[in-house]
Amino acid sequence: MIKTLISLLTALVFISTSGLADENLPAQEWDDVEGVTVQPKDRVDQINDYKKKSEESENKQLKQGWEQNGVTVQSEERVKHLNELQKARREKGIRELKCDVCTMRCRLYRDIGQTTCQDAQTSPDTGICRHKADNFLKSCLQHCEYC
Repeated sequence: MIKTLISLLTALVFISTSGLADENLPAQEWDDVEGVTVQPKDRVDQINDYKKKSEESENKQLKQGWEQNGVTVQSEERVKHLNELQKARREKGIRELKCDVCTMRCRLYRDIGQTTCQDAQTSPDTGICRHKADNFLKSCLQHCEYC
């Protein structure tokens, strides 16, 4: 239980920080910053092309070095496929975790309601209390969107 909660919290932190990392200032806002010169689009494209060629060259040299040392190098398509499979497994695990948490919450509320269900003549273990608790559980489980 603790491990699942930790993994859920870790996933939430990862998702929230990745959303914050994508925020960039538009070019118009950089024009007014002292000491910042906004480059024209052609220059930015030239820099990006150079960066891409440098990365490709570096990756090629790394692959050659790995192959000389006997390391198997996966193709980019294979790596993307494996990443997609891992992402699907993580998402499935998160859905299952959310379903388990929702089910546990519904059962907990049902049990609390059943123990506090007392009329003047009935005890919590009578059919009326059990029937009310089971009805609550059914309606609560219908609201669990991940199950």
